[in-house]
Amino acid sequence: MKISAVEDTSLRCLRHLAREGERTTIGRIAAAEGLTVENTAKILAGLRQGGLILSYRGKDGGYALARPAEEITVAEVLRAIGGPLFQVERCKGPQTDECCVHDSDCGIRPLWTRLDELVQAFFSAITLADLAHPETRVTEVMAAVGARSLDGLRPLPHVSTETSSPNIPLKRRNA
Repeated sequence: MKISAVEDTSLRCLRHLAREGERTTIGRIAAAEGLTVENTAKILAGLRQGGLILSYRGKDGGYALARPAEEITVAEVLRAIGGPLFQVERCKGPQTDECCVHDSDCGIRPLWTRLDELVQAFFSAITLADLAHPETRVTEVMAAVGARSLDGLRPLPHVSTETSSPNIPLKRRNA
C-alpha cells in the first residue's frame, strides 16, 4: 500500500474544509495548504467527482464538504481518489479466475487478507472531523483507533518444530 501525493493533498484539502465548516474558495485552500491554485483546482475537481465535496458558482461560490465531516472516513477518501486501499494482485484466492500456483493451499494469502482487513478497519474508523483537530489531539485519536483496530490481535502460539505439514520435512537438531 502506498499513499500518493494526490491522496495526501486531497486529505489536506478536505481537512481544511472540515476545519472551515463552511464554503470556502480555491484561493483560500491553496494559500492555507501551500499549494498552487491550479493544483488545488485539480484536487478539488477529483474530490467533487468522488462525491466528497460540492462546488458552488457565482460571487458567493466556493467549495464545501458534501456531508458532515463526521460522516466522511479516510477510507472513503482514499478509495474515491486512488481506488482500493490495499491490493494484492496475485493473491485473489481460488474463488477467482486469477492464476496462482498456490490456489488450493496458500499460507501467504491469509497474511495479506488480514493486513487488508486491519488497514480497512483503521482508515474506516477515522473521519475528517477527527483530522480537523490540532495535531496533539489527532495523535491521541490515532492511538485510540490503532488500539481498537488491533484489539483482539494476539501473538500466534509458537508452532512446535516436532510437528509438520505432510509436505514439509523438518530438520531435527542434534541433541
